[in-house]
Amino acid sequence: MVIVVVVVLLGATVALLLTDAVYQRVVDTVATETIGTAERGFDAIRVSREANMRAALAVLLQDAEVREAFDARDREALQAVSWSRFEVLRDEIGMTRMFFYEPDAEGTIFLRTFLGEGALDPASFGQPSQSESLRHARETRTAVSGFELGSTALSVRVVGPMLDEAGGVVGYIGLGERVEDYLGVISQQTENDFALFLDKDHLDRDGWARVRAEQGLEDNWDDWDGLVVADSTVPESLLPAEIGSIALPEEGESRGMVRLGRGTYATGTFPIRDFDGDVVGFVYAMHDVTRLAGSFRTAQIGLVLAFLGVAVTGALVTTYMLERVVFRRIDSMAAEIEGMSLAVAAGEYGSLTAGREYADDEIGRLERFFGAFLLLVATALRVDREQRDRDSAGP
Repeated sequence: MVIVVVVVLLGATVALLLTDAVYQRVVDTVATETIGTAERGFDAIRVSREANMRAALAVLLQDAEVREAFDARDREALQAVSWSRFEVLRDEIGMTRMFFYEPDAEGTIFLRTFLGEGALDPASFGQPSQSESLRHARETRTAVSGFELGSTALSVRVVGPMLDEAGGVVGYIGLGERVEDYLGVISQQTENDFALFLDKDHLDRDGWARVRAEQGLEDNWDDWDGLVVADSTVPESLLPAEIGSIALPEEGESRGMVRLGRGTYATGTFPIRDFDGDVVGFVYAMHDVTRLAGSFRTAQIGLVLAFLGVAVTGALVTTYMLERVVFRRIDSMAAEIEGMSLAVAAGEYGSLTAGREYADDEIGRLERFFGAFLLLVATALRVDREQRDRDSAGP
């Protein structure tokens, strides 16, 4: 009985381990699919927005009024003609930045149109640009686009050269759009949650605090070591603390399961790369698998109960069968052998073989053996007694 219970429980343990392995594989598959879907969605939005801004930039680069004001270096005139274009692009495609750069080696900022009338403030122009998109546009003399992490935010940039009639470079025009709504769009499409983390090494501490204040948000710079949350579809307080130890990923990868409150989530990350291909941040993806986890746990509990039921039933059946087939017959055989022994002792040899039939099984063969053995003993005793009787009778 003990062996049966142990074997069944070992089987239950193996089944639980296999079930858990299947569960982990399912969760990893879900996480991988979530990451892949999110990364493709994120990139699709970027490509779509880039296409819109490229089309808008192509029109601006051919705009005679903009070229005339830019070529004349008439900042007030350029501000006047560009602002009306900027408002249209802001409302139509969500553009939030428009830059005009000098063609010099430093890429000096000539005008920031996104600041409206404030763009004419001396503090808003005249500084050399550190824009990677501008550098790529200057190196290739063509329009370029991609993610760029500035000192205060991650944005999609499109930059291209404005040429005069002789083919000379008048300057460069750049359009930009922050990625604030990207995660919200992907979350609505996939019903998953996401958080965008940026590397602090690429950001300006004071600039970040200023931008957060302008947006009416709390300064979250010190919430994470080495990282800062730029956007999230869930409150930062619900993000697992383990994120702070994640190194910038080189590719999309599953991060396993996390439990937050009563929920269970399959998680993963995928990188955000700038124009140079450097990883400047990552998106943390969370897929709710609470129901899936509950289903597996319920199945495991049912499996354990089923194996316990099998163990108890097997033990009871084994006990019953041993009692009926073995122990009861052994007790009966012992009683019969005891009676046969008494018969031998009393000299009643005839009762040893009278009507004896044995079952054709292990116990029956054992009974037949002991019966034959006692019969052999009885025969020997009878012969010995008969010999003694003849000896005592004399010649």
